[in-house]
Amino acid sequence: MPKRKIIDIKPQVRNPLRKTLIFDDGSVFGISEDVFLSNKLIIGSEISEDSFEELVNDELQVKVYNSALRFLGYRMRSCAEMKQRLTEKNYPKNIIEETVNKLLRIGYLNDKEFAEAFAHDKVRSKKIGPVTLRMELIPHKIDSDILENVINQVYERYPISDLIKQLLNKKKIQFGMKLELKTKKRIQDLL
Repeated sequence: MPKRKIIDIKPQVRNPLRKTLIFDDGSVFGISEDVFLSNKLIIGSEISEDSFEELVNDELQVKVYNSALRFLGYRMRSCAEMKQRLTEKNYPKNIIEETVNKLLRIGYLNDKEFAEAFAHDKVRSKKIGPVTLRMELIPHKIDSDILENVINQVYERYPISDLIKQLLNKKKIQFGMKLELKTKKRIQDLL
């Protein structure tokens, strides 16, 4: 197997935390500083095809991990949602699994914490009932035990009777008022 020899290493112009490796065969390869440092690459290093494939794989793992961190930078995510978002970017399934497991290990992904935060935000801001909340949590593929626990907890903190009163006040409806069937249905759908 022919080996490639690194003849130059340059920081990238747009992202100085990445390096460009220039090989003796004229090929170039962009690499993150993490992968660069972990592989102890220097000018004159010879890299076999197997080692190069490992570099490519390491670089892809860093790329997937950084994408996952960017997604988490916007808001919390469930494990299933993270897998879906990374799959949409066409990353390999094995690297997605490794990344999700790493995020679980370090505590950046936690379905229970996600479900609790999601439920509290939805109930507090939209005054939704347990049926609607369950329907909004289903796409996140939260374990059913966690789901039921979270729903029970959130409605202990925000009793349904209080939510109904707040919803009626918001819609300017008083107890005992006659309502059109359409209005009744709309309010029931929120709960």
